Order: sequence, then structure tokens, then C-alpha cells
Amino acid sequence: MDADDRMHPRRFEKQIRTLRAHREIGVCGTWMTSFGPDGAVLYTPPERHEEIVCDLLFHPSPINGTAMFRASLRDETDLHWRRDYPRAEDYDWLLRLSRVTRFANVPEPLYEYRIHPAQIRAVHAREQHESTMRLQRALVEELLPDVRPDEFALHIALTRWFIPREWTALRDIHAWLLRLDEANRRRGVYDPDACAAMLARRFFFVCDYYAPLGVAAWREFRRLALHRLAPVSPRARLAQFVRCLAGRDVPGRRSPDGDGA
Repeated sequence: MDADDRMHPRRFEKQIRTLRAHREIGVCGTWMTSFGPDGAVLYTPPERHEEIVCDLLFHPSPINGTAMFRASLRDETDLHWRRDYPRAEDYDWLLRLSRVTRFANVPEPLYEYRIHPAQIRAVHAREQHESTMRLQRALVEELLPDVRPDEFALHIALTRWFIPREWTALRDIHAWLLRLDEANRRRGVYDPDACAAMLARRFFFVCDYYAPLGVAAWREFRRLALHRLAPVSPRARLAQFVRCLAGRDVPGRRSPDGDGA
């Protein structure tokens, strides 16, 4: 945790309870709320190991500030933070841990992360971005050794929410996520059902980004298979529909010129 972050007073209790109940789990995180000048945003990473490891294609998971891990992993695996990926050591560490133990997330927002202009993502953004790109290229190439430069550029834009609110971009993202799903089914890197669910869920929340385009956005979403297949609640679908009707963005979303929500 950073010194200016906050956590729920029962966070440790709930994570320890999960680890004690499931001895096969070595790393346990939680959901998170960010807060700062642009308002609050809730982050709800997947709960199950099979989906969490797929989620690593896009960002560190569990969220670093929420991660609790068994001390025995340190002694049994000798997995420490490395200097190979400056400013993205947590991402590298979680990727390596995902190959030797199982992950879980407590589905409650037990951690609060403060957003402010002077944090590492602003001060060391370029160095962190370069390290993250190298890690993600290796992950993508595990599925698609022949990935094209434009496809990888789209993947990086998606992970950083540097995407334009244009129909062509939405369709390109949909095609890319389908391509990842098809590649995984051929190569068997991830559990196929978990990977498909994670990609569909991610696309559903990408659609949230296009809600300010109005009712036309909802009609476009319904044409695309991943939106229909996304494992989200009826309440989430209704909320997205209402945002489209009102032409409103997700409350608290940061500008696409900065770090996306």
C-alpha cells in the first residue's frame, strides 16, 4: 500500500479467512475503489484463479496493493521482485507466481487507492509503459506468435484505455478479443471457458466507454457477440442501457488523455 491509501478495517481478516479455507490458494487480493480529483471508480477483478490468470493479459491481477501471499511461497519458490522490468516489478512477480500457485480475489472493495498527479504512473509513466509492453508482448505472443504490429498496438491501447470513441475502434476491439479467444482455444494456454468469459466481460466494460454516444451505442453493442455473452448481472446491463439513453459516461471515469478508469 502507498502511505496515502486506505483499507477496510476487516480486510486482513477476510483475506486470511479465504487463505485458511482454501489451502491451494497462495495469493489473495480484493476488489478496489480509487478516489481522487475525478471521483471514485470501483474495480472488480475476477474472483477465480482461471479467470485471474487470463486477466493478466491486460494488467496486474490481483491488484498489487490488495495482494496478500503466503510467506511459504517466498521460501519455496525464491520468487522475488526483479529489476528486469523497472516500475512494473509487481506485474512480472505476479506473472511468475501465477505459474506456481493459485490466485483468488475477495469480491468486496476492501482497498481504497488514491489518484493524484505526482504518483508513479505520472512521474515514471514512460519507463513503466515500456516494461509493461515487454511483459504483455510475451503474453500475447504465447497465444499469437505471429501477432501483427497493429494488433499489438490495439492491445496496448485497450489496456491503457487510449481508445477513440468511434464505431470502427469498437469493432476492431471486438475482433481482436475474438482473435485472442480463438488462439487460446487452439493453443490451450488458458482454461477456454474462463478465458472466453473474461474476454466477454472485458468487452462489456469497454462498451461502457461508448455509452456517451447514446442509444445508437446500445444498438451497436447488441449486434456484437461478446456483449451478448458477457457474464454480467441484469442490473449491470440495465445500468449500461440507462447510461446510453442519457448519453452519460461511467461516474468517476478519468479522461482518456490520462489513465483510464
